[in-house]
Amino acid sequence: MPHKNQLAISSNHVAELDLLQLAWKMVRSSGGGAGRDEQTIDDFKIQQEKFIATMSDNIAKGRYRFTRLRSAAIPKPNGEKRMLGIPTVKDRIVMQAIRLMLETDCEKKMHDSCHANRPGRGAETAMEAMADAMGRGLCFVAETDIRKFFDTVRHSTVLDRLRWVGPKYAEFLGFRFQPDRISPTADNSNRLHEEIRHWCAKDEDISWPERIDRINGFMRSFAWYDQRADCGRMLWNLDHFVRE
Repeated sequence: MPHKNQLAISSNHVAELDLLQLAWKMVRSSGGGAGRDEQTIDDFKIQQEKFIATMSDNIAKGRYRFTRLRSAAIPKPNGEKRMLGIPTVKDRIVMQAIRLMLETDCEKKMHDSCHANRPGRGAETAMEAMADAMGRGLCFVAETDIRKFFDTVRHSTVLDRLRWVGPKYAEFLGFRFQPDRISPTADNSNRLHEEIRHWCAKDEDISWPERIDRINGFMRSFAWYDQRADCGRMLWNLDHFVRE
């Protein structure tokens, strides 16, 4: 059993059909546009049972991979633009399932004065808290904001907060999470090499510029982990293989 301050999370938990179906209902009610695969919520709804079953199987077997985000610029009231990364519907469902798993444990650690992005809380509860404060004689409000917080937050710090993975380790979506590091699993490493080997094969009827473009696109999905995970040796071996 994990320590009381640790969170046990695994692909098998996220792969549970009931959890994925609940996550799908929440994604469907929230709406939103299509991701890079151009699949809309209405498209997903047509074969929702089939899609969810396939997603569950892929997650449980460690085969599920997130798709790159679709970029979109949203105008802000001050004339600036907010850059958003829009995930696919399937990825949003998996992210929602992960959030549902984390939420219960994270809620216990949230300060009582926090009202944003929390279940059962929001603008109305924040207004009630302000009214209560005014009733106790407080009469000043300080409004602050962190400029581009999600663009500039140190992700390593966020990961450190989320490494409550139990006393030893947990494997999730192709990576092994340990208290002191994140590293790719052997299956993930092998899949990476197989994909590169496929696009480098001499018998493939495809130009080298297109091969390089395919390889670059595939490698971008590993770029984030290259910065924050223990992937140095794996990527060094991969670079040696490609150069050969």
